[in-house]
Amino acid sequence: RDLPLEVIYQGVNRGPATARNAGIARAAGEIVFFTDDDCDLPANTIEQHLAIYHSKPQVSGVGGWYQSLSRVVEGSIYEQHLLLSYLAYHGLLIYNSSAVSSDYNWKPNLFTASNTAHLSIRRYVFHDVLFDEDFIAPGIEDPFFSEEVRKKGYLLQYIPLFVVHRKNLDRRKFFKRCYNRGIGNFVARRKYGQRPKMDLINGLKWFNSRIVNLSQDFPLLGKSRYRILALETIRRLYQSSVMDLYFSVRYLLKRGYIPKQKYY
Repeated sequence: RDLPLEVIYQGVNRGPATARNAGIARAAGEIVFFTDDDCDLPANTIEQHLAIYHSKPQVSGVGGWYQSLSRVVEGSIYEQHLLLSYLAYHGLLIYNSSAVSSDYNWKPNLFTASNTAHLSIRRYVFHDVLFDEDFIAPGIEDPFFSEEVRKKGYLLQYIPLFVVHRKNLDRRKFFKRCYNRGIGNFVARRKYGQRPKMDLINGLKWFNSRIVNLSQDFPLLGKSRYRILALETIRRLYQSSVMDLYFSVRYLLKRGYIPKQKYY
């Protein structure tokens, strides 16, 4: 089915939060649906979202998650690190094996509707909550938006439907992802008072223990254990407060100001 599309050119890239707010301002429907340019959606995604809204009028938002294909994960250490990160922190099903019966099936223990790769929101919610435009890089702005929606008392419904990422991680994209998450965590620390839960050494010890535990179900992770730990060290360094001075300079150059502290 063909959909009428309108492309909004902003001239300057101010990040996904600003772009999404611009799209929200131009949207005319009762429900606003978000996805990313690197996602393949199941053919019935919108229908399944609408079905929940029709059956549960109290629901204000619907969202799912994304997954990587087994052949992609098996061929990339960067995808393996991404898989382990989500399994370690969320227990989310993001590894889709092409086999009918697979050793890679994972039983999720936490479901969230917070990822804009796959999220829809009733329009009236945006009268109370918009995306924080101080998040100038992708990856952190959507969970903060979803958390603010929940704080306002709106109900978000998880849907067990997964989109597939098209842009597979390589070395360049891994470092770009680390940078984006790092600058997002800088804003989270600066504005919302959030601090890393563990220092670098203890955090890596915990992450290593997760590799050992998960490798029983995912032998591939055990084989790549030390390479994955090396990537995790890089990721944590980017997201540590050590980088705050660097990100402050980047903000001054890009925006002309540093995000103000407004701890909630």
